[in-house]
Amino acid sequence: GYSAVGLDRRSAAIGRWIVDAWRERYGVDVAVTTQGAIRQELPPGDVTMATVASIMPFENELVLCSVTGAQLAAMLRDDEAVVSGLTRKGDGFVTASGEALEPAKRYRVVTSDLLFHGGDGYTFSQHDPAPTMTGDNWRDPVVAWTKRAATSARKPLESLLLESATQTAEH
Repeated sequence: GYSAVGLDRRSAAIGRWIVDAWRERYGVDVAVTTQGAIRQELPPGDVTMATVASIMPFENELVLCSVTGAQLAAMLRDDEAVVSGLTRKGDGFVTASGEALEPAKRYRVVTSDLLFHGGDGYTFSQHDPAPTMTGDNWRDPVVAWTKRAATSARKPLESLLLESATQTAEH
């Protein structure tokens, strides 16, 4: 891939790049990581495997689980949460389809094994005793998405992420 200007480590765009790729790969309702998991900015220029590994340096596995809207909302009160599939609206959340997060409804979630098992205070494992361990490294969907996007100097990565944000805001 290619980035014309790079992405700040704590920017919404870099988080969206990661969690949107996860959610797309697994076709789930929500993808969750944290700002702390993103360890470096994306520098301008070529996006290589080494670049992705420096941004996401840990050997985390992605986990698929199911939690209620109420459980999910309680975990996402953390300002460090990086989320795809939900948008904060007032005191609650709205799904990608524009519906309010329903407290009793179960939602399919992809997250890292670190967060699933209680890292950063997340309680996914308390709510789903039978998750699906994907066997996929958390970088795999990001790399695959970036390759498919075929970004270049004429179509830099950040232009696709801005486009994605605009489409999300319109829902």
